[in-house]
Amino acid sequence: TPIPVEGDVDSDGDVDFDDFLQLQIGFGITSGAQRSDGDLDEDMDVDFGDFLILQINFTGDALDGDLHVESGAAAVPEPTSLMLLVLGAISLLGSARRQWSRP
Repeated sequence: TPIPVEGDVDSDGDVDFDDFLQLQIGFGITSGAQRSDGDLDEDMDVDFGDFLILQINFTGDALDGDLHVESGAAAVPEPTSLMLLVLGAISLLGSARRQWSRP
């Protein structure tokens, strides 16, 4: 008997894009929902709470088949808001400088 995986709507052993699609189809059922409809918190409806469970446990994309994050994989840091602001200002200054230097 397969061990249930938290967020696995289609009971195939992983949480992937297929589970998202199945939850999307069942989204909005307000009574009598089952796990196969996307009711992951077993409250008989499919709502945002179920989506959050799927999102937290998402492991990869079934269309790719190999998009699983390995343990110990390095995270790619996101730029801070200040860095984005600085880069945008540099870009604007460079653009303005080119326009002003035209004959």
